[in-house]
Order: sequence, then structure tokens, then C-alpha cells
Amino acid sequence: MGVLGVVADKYPLVVQLPCHPGHRFDLDCIAPWLKVNATCPLDRKELLKKKQPPPPVEDDEDGEYDDMYA
Repeated sequence: MGVLGVVADKYPLVVQLPCHPGHRFDLDCIAPWLKVNATCPLDRKELLKKKQPPPPVEDDEDGEYDDMYA
């Protein structure tokens, strides 16, 4: 937003956050926030679910030689 609430851009890009339909922000304003935070600036709800690390791969090799591979 510009000075006194006047929008400088005639066609601003607006982003609606998934936490609430009314949480809409100008892209230029919300982008810096989202680079640092993974939450909505209004209700602080997490916007990104953290991925669980993959389970460790079990090593089937027990030191035995397999003549199938050279």
C-alpha cells in the first residue's frame, strides 16, 4: 500500500493464505514475511507442514559374497 492507504500499483498481485479466506495480502508485502516465517502474520498458523525425514534404509548386506554380481 502506498501513503495513506492509496495503492500505487493499479493491478496489485494479491495472495490469499490457506489458513483463512480473509487473509489476503499484497504479494510485495507478504513475500518478505514468508521468506523468514512459515506462519500467517495475522493468526500465526503454520502454512507449511514440515516433512518427516525418510526412514533409514536397511542394509541387507551382511558381508556375504553374492556371486550374482561381479
